[in-house]
Amino acid sequence: MDGERSNEVFYDDVKVPAGNLVGEENRGFYYILTALAHERSFPVGNLRRTFEDFVDYVKEEGLGKDPLVQQSIAQLATELQALCLLCYRVTWLIQRDTSPHWEAPMVKVYMTEFMGRFSDTAMEIMGPYGQLQAGSKWVPLKGRIEKLYRHAARRNISAGTSEIQRNTIATVGLKLPR
Repeated sequence: MDGERSNEVFYDDVKVPAGNLVGEENRGFYYILTALAHERSFPVGNLRRTFEDFVDYVKEEGLGKDPLVQQSIAQLATELQALCLLCYRVTWLIQRDTSPHWEAPMVKVYMTEFMGRFSDTAMEIMGPYGQLQAGSKWVPLKGRIEKLYRHAARRNISAGTSEIQRNTIATVGLKLPR
């Protein structure tokens, strides 16, 4: 859908020769969870740049005079700042050699759902121009909004669905029963 590949991987009855064992025996699932926690900590810089460029576009095109547009963009700006703070927290935990087992899923859920809200809002504000892909002579922002729209749909699935992430937050982070 967005030009990237996604996979589903199963590890059932895996046997590893003793010479190829990485880490402690019977801790493989823990190591996979740790790796996934790092994968789920998506960098937010590109998303922030796209948002800032979108705000500049709205100003240049005179679309920011509408109070509803202003409120929508202000809401997105607030959510983006909260997302950045969550990302900083995960980075801080990783730097302290603490695995962000439930904080990284928070970032993943918040980021993918923010991407959807942002791309939906941008498409609504930009109208049909927001749907144009890179290469069109009329495309604003080099087609980044259209690409974000497609990318957001896949991100809800890749690296674990939002439902799986919420289960992890509830059971691992908040110690709620399964």
